[in-house]
Amino acid sequence: MARDYIGKYIRWLSPYSPTRSYFLDRMQLSKPLVRAVGHHLYDAEGTEYLDFLSQYGAVAFGHNHPELWAALTSCAQEQLPAMIQPLVPVVAQQLAEKLAAITPGDLAITVFTNSGAEAVEAAIKLARARTGRLAILSTTNGFHGKTLGALSATGNPTYQAPFGAPIPHFDHVPYGDAAALEASLEKDADRIAAFILEPIQGEAGVILAPPGYLAAALELCRRHGVLSIVDEVQTGLGRTGALFGLPPEAGAPDILVLAKALSGGLVPFGACIATPSAWDHRFGALHSSTFANSNLAARVALRALDLLLRDDQKLVRHVAEGGVYLLRRLHELKAAYPGVIRDVRGAGYLAGLEFFPFDGDDSYTMAFFSKNDYLIALFASYLFNVHRLVTAPVFNNSHFLRLEPPFTVGTAEIDRAVAALNALCDILDRKDYYHLVRHLTGEAVTRAPGRRRFEAPNAPNPALPPAESMAPRKSFAFIVHYTEARDYVACDPSFAQFTANEFERWRDWVQWSEPGLIYHLPRVRSCTGAAADGCLIALPMLPAAIMRRGRRRMLPMLGDALALARSQGAQVVGLGGFTSIVSKGGQRLVGQGIAVTSGNGLTTMMALEGIADVTRRLGLSLPAMQTAVVGATGAIGRLASLLLADRVAGLTLIGNPRSRDALARCRIVAGEVYARLIDRAEATVGLATPAASPIDRQVRQVLRPLLTTSAVKLPASQVSLGRALREHLAARDDGGYERLVQTVEAAFTAAGRRAPIVCTTHLRAAGPAADLVFVATNSEAALIGADVLKAGAVVCDVARPANVARDVVENLDDVLVFEGGLVELPEPIHFGPNLLGFRPGILLGCLAETVLLALEGDNRDHSIGHKLDPAEAEYLRALAARHGVRVAPPHCFGVELSEADFQKRRLALAGRRTEPALDEADSGLAGR
Repeated sequence: MARDYIGKYIRWLSPYSPTRSYFLDRMQLSKPLVRAVGHHLYDAEGTEYLDFLSQYGAVAFGHNHPELWAALTSCAQEQLPAMIQPLVPVVAQQLAEKLAAITPGDLAITVFTNSGAEAVEAAIKLARARTGRLAILSTTNGFHGKTLGALSATGNPTYQAPFGAPIPHFDHVPYGDAAALEASLEKDADRIAAFILEPIQGEAGVILAPPGYLAAALELCRRHGVLSIVDEVQTGLGRTGALFGLPPEAGAPDILVLAKALSGGLVPFGACIATPSAWDHRFGALHSSTFANSNLAARVALRALDLLLRDDQKLVRHVAEGGVYLLRRLHELKAAYPGVIRDVRGAGYLAGLEFFPFDGDDSYTMAFFSKNDYLIALFASYLFNVHRLVTAPVFNNSHFLRLEPPFTVGTAEIDRAVAALNALCDILDRKDYYHLVRHLTGEAVTRAPGRRRFEAPNAPNPALPPAESMAPRKSFAFIVHYTEARDYVACDPSFAQFTANEFERWRDWVQWSEPGLIYHLPRVRSCTGAAADGCLIALPMLPAAIMRRGRRRMLPMLGDALALARSQGAQVVGLGGFTSIVSKGGQRLVGQGIAVTSGNGLTTMMALEGIADVTRRLGLSLPAMQTAVVGATGAIGRLASLLLADRVAGLTLIGNPRSRDALARCRIVAGEVYARLIDRAEATVGLATPAASPIDRQVRQVLRPLLTTSAVKLPASQVSLGRALREHLAARDDGGYERLVQTVEAAFTAAGRRAPIVCTTHLRAAGPAADLVFVATNSEAALIGADVLKAGAVVCDVARPANVARDVVENLDDVLVFEGGLVELPEPIHFGPNLLGFRPGILLGCLAETVLLALEGDNRDHSIGHKLDPAEAEYLRALAARHGVRVAPPHCFGVELSEADFQKRRLALAGRRTEPALDEADSGLAGR
């Protein structure tokens, strides 16, 4: 098998159906089954599997039924012509006569096809030819096949959209609603050729028709002169415990469609059976199919009908009795697990369980499967690999597990299937999701789950009225990913049971998932009364995987995440964690029909407010603090540098030593800081405007005289410096900023001072000199250890994952570390499992910025790229204040710092503090 990676993700090209093969391989459903007998299947090792799917009902009599094979081999023994078009196929003719005898009413004319979908196509063509009308009416959530006409009649846009379906002249009404059908017929009967429906909507989740609906539907069609088509591809020929799913009291339709059980799943076959009054000779003359009238298929179908009718329909009665037993056992299961199973539905051997969806409060992993239509595939995979039970989802209900066994199963097989389902429900009830997904790692199932019950990471949000009633609707989406390995267990506590090898395999498995929904919040409310709804979209991978995959492979995934956000009605999407980094702060994602924000603007502003709060509570003077910005060339580090220059005594900008141009980039940032300060200095000439900070004061003292035109004659050297300053300021580009820094440093040297901004890549040398350390890098590991911190330092760590090592907090009493960029909402809500340990209402600034833009109805891009505008950041801070969003109390590794934590740090510094207190003058620091 060729394993070439194709497409946007890791899709390997199989000679057989690549997309399906990839999916089956991922879900551990690709094991070859090499033998089948009755209701059992066997793999190459001889392991037995109980079939409770029967090829979606086609293998009704069990696999390799000897009588069906005997019928087929008799054709060879008789040398019967398999196909004899356009002449009369004698066996097919016999089958048509048999069908006329057993079908209800005066259904008497059969057109044979190769499948159920083709039979539906034939029925549509016949109805149009007979009536001269084009419109076909069907039911919402119905399923009639995947050829274009049948697909247009199918009531699910998911299957239609990529193929231009529904084609014109198809419409749908709610299933089971006779009044809606009547209204549609009264309005449009003169253009409707036929109404097609199923006795039971199998693919919708085995939806049984309300009492009297089928009879009423057929009568309404007769009354309005519209042909009725009943699709019994799945329900017909014994599946429901009767020969046909349409009850006798409903009467007979104008056209009946059969397939699946008609040939026992041995050969492809279908039939479109019409009444004489519905027949049209133009259709008969023009419709044909090369393989449709196969004598071989007809011979098998005749034997299948004989099996059904034999001994007064003994087999059909067996299905009816077994169906009663199956439903009773399933209802017992529902009673045992009322919080797991939402409903039990079925008739005969067409049954199943509808499970409650997962909303994300319980588990991001389960919500990912649930909200992205993979939940039942996961259940089917678990049942197949762990309990050797073959099941499958239905097509139109992503939370319904299909149970559609061959007619041959009895109570023993039903009990075995229910025991497997009980084990599944027990796992779900105890939230032991590890045992549900473990087999996906490829590890052999060697141990049974215990009885431990795992608690959900978070209590559900309080009941909130949805915001959808607002006009216009305001909605946001936010893209998230794991930041460290512990997040997997924070999301799903049962995952602590993974061995190291299993966890590595599970991590590799999930990281190749496409972007998917994991959480929906029905309402976030502002103190202004504004409200918005929102969702989280996950890329389930760690930062290392994102960076390793690189921009070329990540951008298509992020593009799909944006498309998913649009499909959910979001007007703005936020980029969490490394999704901002890999998209250049959102630059590579703008212009895709939805507003984008990196969230870095509000994150920075809230980090700075947090610094102000922490230093105040510690009794420290922020203008007296030498400050290091680690990661100064990133979007947050650069913006923080620009704004901290208005607040602190001096700045050390620290770049990445592994980057060749890091020092040059730091100097560009320093140049931007100086340019901003010089602009302000020039704007305040002659005004009694106090300096914003010691850095600002020094710039005014040293640089403003060089730029001021006055009668005072300056030395030639200073005139030259002033001319260079103006030239570099005018450039306003990276080269100009670098040259500006050189000139500023020369000016300070000439004045006998040290420049207030230092650039370096040597963290270990610069860190111990800093009173305040601001950290915002894209490192996947901790950078800040005890050896790079000054005694008494304050550390604001904005990075995710944290850039400060945990042992700093554990071992240094006199250093205070807190997480920067956290905000508090007006309401104590959360967004699912509490990965970071915050109480409800506390969240990251990047998410908060996304929420605020939605609340404000601001559908513009914000915080894009790495050169963020301080004015835009101030706008975002003002938005926060307007909507009642404020800086959160300081936290450290998810734990809110108490007054005792601050007191402990103050006591540790007592008697040896060197920094000025809050009320001390800082004028003596001007020369630092």
